[in-house]
Amino acid sequence: EKYGPSSIYITKVTPGPRGDIYDRNGRKLVTNIRKYNFWIDGKNIADKEKIIKLFSNTFGRDESIYIDLIAKGKRYLEKNVEETDARAILSEINNIKGLYKDTVYTRHYPYHDLCSQVFGYLDSNSKPKSGLESYFNEVLRGDSITTKYVRDNFGAIRIYDEEMPLTKLFANNENKIKRGLDLTLTIDIDVQSIFQNELQKAVNESNAVSANGIIVDPLSGEIIAMATVPSNNLNNRIDFKIENSINRAISDQYEPGSTFKIFPVSAILELDIYSPSDSFDCENGKLDISDIYKLPKRRIVQDHDPYDTLSIVGIISNSSNIGMSKIVSALPDMELYKYTKMFGFGEKHGINLPFEGKGVIHHPRSSKWYKESKPIVSIGQSITSTSLQMAIAYSAIANNGKIMKPKIIKNLKDKNTGIIKNIENEVVRDMLSDATAENIRKMLYDVVENGTAKNVKMKSIKIGGKTGTAQKANNGKYSDNEFISSFASIFPIDNPQFVCIVSIDSPDKGKHWGNETAAPVVKKTVSRMLKENKIRLWLR
Repeated sequence: EKYGPSSIYITKVTPGPRGDIYDRNGRKLVTNIRKYNFWIDGKNIADKEKIIKLFSNTFGRDESIYIDLIAKGKRYLEKNVEETDARAILSEINNIKGLYKDTVYTRHYPYHDLCSQVFGYLDSNSKPKSGLESYFNEVLRGDSITTKYVRDNFGAIRIYDEEMPLTKLFANNENKIKRGLDLTLTIDIDVQSIFQNELQKAVNESNAVSANGIIVDPLSGEIIAMATVPSNNLNNRIDFKIENSINRAISDQYEPGSTFKIFPVSAILELDIYSPSDSFDCENGKLDISDIYKLPKRRIVQDHDPYDTLSIVGIISNSSNIGMSKIVSALPDMELYKYTKMFGFGEKHGINLPFEGKGVIHHPRSSKWYKESKPIVSIGQSITSTSLQMAIAYSAIANNGKIMKPKIIKNLKDKNTGIIKNIENEVVRDMLSDATAENIRKMLYDVVENGTAKNVKMKSIKIGGKTGTAQKANNGKYSDNEFISSFASIFPIDNPQFVCIVSIDSPDKGKHWGNETAAPVVKKTVSRMLKENKIRLWLR
């Protein structure tokens, strides 16, 4: 009744600016651009001619456009105007009756498409849809101020139950709103740039569908780089593709193939069943394992190249499936399962990002575990993994058996108060002896020196790693044309500082082997990291 029976009541929520995101060295990766929406109190414009001229001159548009907007009762004259383009209006707005502004904030990404899947994105309504923006929305988003307005019988807008002028209220609100907390990541944007660039080149050269990878510090669990290509330039929403917003390094689950072989061998050594020098007849490349595992039907296991006798070191170095089938015959099913789980497969690691995949490892007492499951799992089939899980498992080898929780946030900072909350490193479990971890590292070094990854060898640094080539499964059958090419590496292998996992989805056949497409990404990345002093070659 105070404002008349036909009054319209409006509730307006003004959000504060979101917190910024920084890399480990303090470089700003995500920030806000302040923009303005200019609107009018349509029936209470004392300076209509002044407004029309001011907007026409500022934006280089004909006066008739603004005359028409006002005549049609449109509220907004211009929206999402950057500060540099709005200076003339901002300097005059307090002197113009009936013209107002809303301050809005849009996200800006100085490094364009780098880390876009890690950051996630906001939709057109500023709602977070993925990545850190979603996971940390409660701390990133600023406080909001709610104001109640009324349009009275005379068409004028005023604050409900207050006599304060709107312009003064807006100024007070801007001063009172608290911004969100800032995040400092463990990511090094220079390493991210190198790694993402090399992944993209590998996709282009092999005509692959996509590629992803992770570089992690195995001693702390800190993620130094996490990349998926193709990616989105989040500053360009016109060409934005939803499928390119998936963080495949943590979400995509695939059969790891031969990169998995070191984990059953770790269990074998830890349980003192065999030693690295023990040898096995690899049957010149073809073996019927039916007798070994008492299978009702023949099951043939083959190697890419024929070998006669190989030590366990040689079996890993040359990636012999037959050798692995014979090694694990002495390993109880439950021990294989137990160690696989202890390495972190089949469970989420709890990284501070949404949509983390769990992977699959069947329990030996389940209906999906068969007599031949053990040798098949030991060569990386009938098990699925994410790149993150593989990175953390290899980190245990690099870190003398200690599994670290993956960490992508170094700290959260409240700029309103100056309070910083550091995120501590966390040891999940210590599962291997130093001797076992060292023996596996020696095997990985031999893979690069003498085995399937000789093309990765470098004079300036010692690299250890394992190639993997896994057929993709479609409708329960393995494809003859689609593969996952992968390479898992530790460098320097004699003083581990980094673990790097590369996974390339469906490169052209002929380029699908792990040593052909995935392994060179690591070599080129390491070479560029050395040139930019991103690898410390002295003892910690």
